[in-house]
Amino acid sequence: MANGVLPSKYKQIRNLLIVLVSGIACAAIMAGIMLHYYGVSGRYLIENVLLDPGMLSKLSYDEANAQSKVFSHYTFDHIEYSYWSPKEKKWKNIPVSPEQYRKFYDSIKNEKSVADVSDDVDSRFGGSTTSTLTIFVKAQEGSSGSAVPKAFQTLQFAGDGEYYRVELREQAEIAGWAYFHRTGIGKDAYSTFNPQAGL
Repeated sequence: MANGVLPSKYKQIRNLLIVLVSGIACAAIMAGIMLHYYGVSGRYLIENVLLDPGMLSKLSYDEANAQSKVFSHYTFDHIEYSYWSPKEKKWKNIPVSPEQYRKFYDSIKNEKSVADVSDDVDSRFGGSTTSTLTIFVKAQEGSSGSAVPKAFQTLQFAGDGEYYRVELREQAEIAGWAYFHRTGIGKDAYSTFNPQAGL
């Protein structure tokens, strides 16, 4: 090594090490940022899983039919709240305005999901005691999809009024759910979406 000049072989190794160390450092920094903002608990914020009210009018996407593989274009259609009326002994479907949806969304948007969902919590959903809030989309005219509106996302309220869950819009064949706990959420939803009925 005359005059402090490294042979080319050593320069290449040094440059390679610099690139590797830089890459590892960048990955560590990105992982730190992700952990800081999203945590390690696997929990969800409601505003990250439930459709924002400001996006209703902008909701527009293409989806392939499972059987025919032909794409259809879907846009927002309406929102509906469904519950079992013991008095009338039937399911009631109530149209929900975007304003009602925004009011409800704003009241829960900062809530975090339950980290561990027990079988007991999961069993509280289903049957005639579960009420549902559903966002519907429809295929645009000229699209190959059915003219009948279809569910885009569903939020279910357990019969005990303490838990609710939001359907996760993922690519999986079977829908996943994020579970949340809030005392009185069932009554809050009922009074927001069906104010004429009282409690």
